[in-house]
Amino acid sequence: MADPNATEDAPAPATPSLRTSVLVVEDNLVNRQVVVRMLEQLGCHVDVVENGALAVAATRGANYDLVLMDCLMPVMDGWKAARAIRKIPGPSQQARIVAMTACGLQEDRRRCMDAGMDDYMLKPLDIASVKEQVGKLSKGVATP
Repeated sequence: MADPNATEDAPAPATPSLRTSVLVVEDNLVNRQVVVRMLEQLGCHVDVVENGALAVAATRGANYDLVLMDCLMPVMDGWKAARAIRKIPGPSQQARIVAMTACGLQEDRRRCMDAGMDDYMLKPLDIASVKEQVGKLSKGVATP
């Protein structure tokens, strides 16, 4: 029989959500859906665009903490978009831009850094790598 004076342990509080505003720039529908789902599970506010030109326009009108940028897209690729975003006066220049690409060679990584991106993730993405990138925002991690 249970002790009527005993108190039940309160459930552990949920991990606080990461109130991060993220722009996902990805032309592939399935890839978009997967990364958006991961970010939403982390508590992020997510906007999505399908190419680099739309990413540049979106960053002019909003203050994103993180831009997850595919590199190979129609209209404007991720490298050109990152360069353009870095030239926009104001908070857009401070957004952390992270490449999402299947191109894993060292020269591909260097090309991303030369374009003004802060980091690089290989596709297919997993929740751990996405969480790591979001976590770097709160730690103020410098560009590698």
